Amino acid sequence: ILTPINVPDGINGGKIVKIMRDTHGISIAGGQGEIKGKIIRIAHMGCIDEYDILTGFSCLEKVLKELGHQFTLGTGVAAAQRVFNS
Repeated sequence: ILTPINVPDGINGGKIVKIMRDTHGISIAGGQGEIKGKIIRIAHMGCIDEYDILTGFSCLEKVLKELGHQFTLGTGVAAAQRVFNS
């Protein structure tokens, strides 16, 4: 099972994948074919708990910010926490 995520305009999904893997040790996948660079894919099979998801979201936010995407840090993490705490 995996979740595809659209990458914001102006951000290369391949860079997100590389930075998350090489700098932060978190593996995600990029798009293929026509959607290469336009999406990222996050797998959630096996032993994945809410803390793994929160860590992944936090890292994704950090990398998006590093790549110049303008948003409020913590927005995605807070949304996930609301789901987990409801």
